[in-house]
Amino acid sequence: IPQLTSNHLDRASLRITLECLTILWTKTSTTERRRETRRQGIELCDGLLLLWETFPEDETIVSPISLILKSWTKLFPTDSSVRESLIRQSNLVSFFRRQLERETSSTQKSTGLLNIMKHVVFRADAQQKEFLYEQWKDVVIRAIQVPPTSHTRDVQPCAEYVSAILWNWATCPQVARTMASSSEMWICLDILLQNALENRDVTVQRNAVSAVGTIISFFGESSKHQDRGEAADSAADDQENEPREPPDVLQNQKWIIRSLIEVIHTTSDSDSKRRCLRTVRCLSSSPWGRAYLSRNNPKDEKPLLPLLLQVLRRPERDVNIHVQICQTVVSLAPSFTEDWVQAWISHMEVALMQKVQDPTTEKGLVLAALSAISVCIGASASDQSLGWDATEFYRQLAQLLEKYKNDGTFYHRTADLMNRIVRHDCETYREATHGSSESMVDEHNGEDAEEEGSCCLASNSHILEILCLLLSPASSNSCSAAELEHSHQATADTLKYLVNHPDSRNKKALADHEELLTALVNLCLVIPVGSTK
Repeated sequence: IPQLTSNHLDRASLRITLECLTILWTKTSTTERRRETRRQGIELCDGLLLLWETFPEDETIVSPISLILKSWTKLFPTDSSVRESLIRQSNLVSFFRRQLERETSSTQKSTGLLNIMKHVVFRADAQQKEFLYEQWKDVVIRAIQVPPTSHTRDVQPCAEYVSAILWNWATCPQVARTMASSSEMWICLDILLQNALENRDVTVQRNAVSAVGTIISFFGESSKHQDRGEAADSAADDQENEPREPPDVLQNQKWIIRSLIEVIHTTSDSDSKRRCLRTVRCLSSSPWGRAYLSRNNPKDEKPLLPLLLQVLRRPERDVNIHVQICQTVVSLAPSFTEDWVQAWISHMEVALMQKVQDPTTEKGLVLAALSAISVCIGASASDQSLGWDATEFYRQLAQLLEKYKNDGTFYHRTADLMNRIVRHDCETYREATHGSSESMVDEHNGEDAEEEGSCCLASNSHILEILCLLLSPASSNSCSAAELEHSHQATADTLKYLVNHPDSRNKKALADHEELLTALVNLCLVIPVGSTK
């Protein structure tokens, strides 16, 4: 430290001193030793920045200073005083803003500055991210907004770091909402994503899509669908429960869905595809987002819903890609159009059913697929038959209930699905026998209808087997009380619906099924008085 602060130090000695400090702060033997020496060196920050400003063209001086500054940011997560010293008290923030303001083009020098800024923003806390956004947003945006006469590739050197900075800013709720109202910020993100598509830059593609998706997530309805291994995305999902109305600037960004579809359609990178699908799911989770998709979804070249079906049918290394599609289908249900239901719903049901029946499918995807199948069936017209082999599906579902007998969530989802299937098939039966959806008739009229059609239950004993399993999970101790109660309530509701159905063979099938009667009696003995009982 005395060597570095000496006014008599020649440049050669200065280089050696900086090299020694770099070794000390980046390559010493133990983590604790590095932390201790870095804390001691923080007081040199302004001196190092002065050296950088004095010798800006000398890479033998600038390069080690860059490494030293990045090494200090690694102390941020464990030492708030270091964060505060570097971000608030030193000249670091103003120095980087000043240096980038001097750069007139995307050069190696500006790239080096942005690299360090990325590390600072990434490791700053929420309040510091707000401060850094106010101080740096203009120069960061300027770094990527090249003149119109320049080629897109000119932004390439800076694109990776700018996209990373924007994504990390977006993980802070207050900053994300400010970004959403900034036209300049959306122009910057558009440039980044188009640049990534043209140059097949996977890193920029991931960062830019995540920045867009994280901003949008703060204006969606509360959601717990999270991508594994994506902390910044999860942090966005876990914030405030109350959705906010997005600014008009965000709702006017027509390019977002088109760019997302283009990435999904063209990329071979699973991570980029999953992040795009997560962003689509965030959009579909709120009324404004569904309206946005309806307005801006390309109807001719690459419409969204057929593309989702296409991706669902393909094998993917990342199971979360298919999970996101299932969750998107569930979220989009309120905006299903009649044309789409007629053209695609049966195809989607079959693709989802195949995921459930595939023994290699992970449980998380099976659960998501069950919810999506339920939504698709609910959207189907009452006179539209289910487009798959129900008997084989029920057989597989019964096996899965045995396999996941200690998983209350699986019972919960299956009970909802069976309720939806039974109601749909019974409505289909009524349409076939009566030609309209009249109210349920008295059970004595059922005999007149028996010869005119057949309800699903009378011809498929697998439904009864599934209902028995749902009424009596093998080990209730490992299931939450709420999940069990929901499963029992939905199953009892299904049985009550069947009892009131005009086809009296349903009641006979129920009465003749000893295991079902036993399960009902046993359930009544253990559950408290209430609607389920």
